[in-house]
Amino acid sequence: MLSIRKLSYHITEVSPSALFSLVACSTCNTGRVSTCQFKALGHRSICQFTGSPMTNINMRTVVLEFQDGFIRPIQSFSTTAGTILVQARDAAKLCLEIQNAIDEHRFDDTWKLYEQHMQMEGFPRKFIVNKLLTSSAESLDLEWLEKAYGLVERAFEESKQNLFEKETLIYLSFGLARCGLPVPASTVLRKLVEMEQFPPVTAWSAILAHMSQTAPGAYLAAELILEIGYLFQDGRVDPRKKSNRPLISMKPSTIAFNIALAGCLLFGTTKKAEHLLEMMPRVGVRADANLLIIMAHIYGRNGRRDELKKLERHIHEAHNLNDIQFRQFYNCLLTCHLKFGDLDSASNMVLEMLRKAKEARNSLTTATFVLEAVGNGKTSPPGQCIWTKSEP
Repeated sequence: MLSIRKLSYHITEVSPSALFSLVACSTCNTGRVSTCQFKALGHRSICQFTGSPMTNINMRTVVLEFQDGFIRPIQSFSTTAGTILVQARDAAKLCLEIQNAIDEHRFDDTWKLYEQHMQMEGFPRKFIVNKLLTSSAESLDLEWLEKAYGLVERAFEESKQNLFEKETLIYLSFGLARCGLPVPASTVLRKLVEMEQFPPVTAWSAILAHMSQTAPGAYLAAELILEIGYLFQDGRVDPRKKSNRPLISMKPSTIAFNIALAGCLLFGTTKKAEHLLEMMPRVGVRADANLLIIMAHIYGRNGRRDELKKLERHIHEAHNLNDIQFRQFYNCLLTCHLKFGDLDSASNMVLEMLRKAKEARNSLTTATFVLEAVGNGKTSPPGQCIWTKSEP
């Protein structure tokens, strides 16, 4: 090893231009020094410093030997130079480039320019941020959707949620749900509620419909309704107050419950579905024909025979049930009787159904006969009186 003084002596003999050219060539693994470089550095300086033959010098070794206090590694030089170049760019011009890249659907360039802006001045303007999120959601590309969700998360971590428009986050949540990302989709909806930017029930019901197409998504959809429904339980929100109108617009509807319950039924989370059924009367949601049949399937799966018997009255009072739905209800009830081993109830129910079917068939036959007779002019319709004049 050379002493510090001797090392300093040899370094001073190297000209700056030759040293820079040597650093620039350091990306080569091994190589021979050109004649002009060798003359610039000097025969004695190179040989004594490297301890290598003057015709075969490892360039990387030379660079690393100069590293301690004299020359930065080429990687650090590149990083520093890149940072300086980024900081030297005009932020307004960079925003314009981001906007142009979005309009031209160059998403690779868009996100690279966005990262450069984040290094320079943080988040771009609100208009650019919302346009970036909207275009990423519109693309329905998993990579861009995940980047968009990461942007939202970072903004909330830095308390920059005022950058987002309500409609933008709703659209992003819809795109995430549509592409099979139920966890980020539900998280964005929750963040909207935290911001008190309440999404309308028609919008978040559409998001639930896409979430409920997978088992995890169906479970999250049920959880989301329970969380939102809790805000409206037992008349907590006064609908007469004008200030409550945005919140009232988010109140779960019959359609929202239908979607979530159908998802639970499809993927077997019927215990969670019963929690939704318990909440329905507490938030003032009334069951329609479809919901009645879904309830029957859930009670049948869970063996809730008493609840099915209570539901039977509502089935008979519903005027818009079709034959298929009617049969579905009694299939659920019959299955539940058999599950409990109650053959008497099962047989009585079947006999009663057959009796009613026979009565209906006889009534239909009678009505058909009367209509045919009226058509032929042989008799008058029921209830019509025929008055005849008496002969003088």
